[in-house]
Amino acid sequence: MVKTRPSYDGHYQPHLPTDLGFYDLRTTDALTKQAELAQRYGIEGFCVYYYNFGSRRVLSAPLDVVRANPQIPFNYCLCWANENWTKHWDGGTRSVLLEQSYDDATLSSIIADAAQHAADPRYLRVDGKPMFLVYRPLLLPDAPAFAAACRAAFAAAGFAGVHLVYVESMEAVDEGVRPADLGFDACVEFPPHGRAIAAETTADIVKEGWHGYRYDYPQTVRAFCRRDTVPYVRYPAVFPSWDNTPRQPMKGTSFDGASPEAFRVYVEEKLDEARRFLMGGERMLFINAWNEWAEGAHLEPDTGYGHRWLEALRDAMTAKRWA
Repeated sequence: MVKTRPSYDGHYQPHLPTDLGFYDLRTTDALTKQAELAQRYGIEGFCVYYYNFGSRRVLSAPLDVVRANPQIPFNYCLCWANENWTKHWDGGTRSVLLEQSYDDATLSSIIADAAQHAADPRYLRVDGKPMFLVYRPLLLPDAPAFAAACRAAFAAAGFAGVHLVYVESMEAVDEGVRPADLGFDACVEFPPHGRAIAAETTADIVKEGWHGYRYDYPQTVRAFCRRDTVPYVRYPAVFPSWDNTPRQPMKGTSFDGASPEAFRVYVEEKLDEARRFLMGGERMLFINAWNEWAEGAHLEPDTGYGHRWLEALRDAMTAKRWA
């Protein structure tokens, strides 16, 4: 990330943190500071990726620290990131480092872990039911069976139910899959997947050999705000920016025109959408993301914008009287 350089004239790179610095999420101090910063700007919780490859769990240490320290004001839910880990960071089948398993033992351990996390008082709930997300639902060999197993396990653990949400990512984008057809309760947008609008302007390339992809942020925002309505629960989501050139230096994807001002308008539009189509505990807005530094999608303060992304979010919620 630190070594990333602009690919074309006007390309904002590198993204470098300020307030929180280069932290270690395995420490109580780092997690506490993140949670407190998020709360200061009206963010009520985190949707945390969970990885389980059957033979091993990965990147689980931060949540282990959260669970061991109930004083950390870290409200959260899990999203099972059910895809392969590859050298290309694409969840595909080339150069696989860790292959996602779907055998009965793996699925049982995933469901058991989710139920155990849900017992934490800080775990996010929808109308009293713990919320559990699946990143790529169409990769499940039998999604309805998985959903039924989740419901049975959460009931056995003493919960009133479980609120299952699938993410509109990868192969699920614009497929119009009704959550109920998978045994789920809702889905959630995952911008910029599915509606990215290519930039029409030319750019002066400053990185020799670069042949990546440029998209137009304001036009992409408009595309997401003009989506057709659906006859089921779909949680709206927003993204402040996107740029994965730290991972793909010569062919990364970035968005021109991303700014806190445009982001504020985007948030206001999606808050209106949530208010129009969602009720009660389902009235939520997701943000992609809090700290995806290697993909240029973060609300955490950086050297280029300071707190302006967070301020834009707070100001949008204030303008819409969102609480």
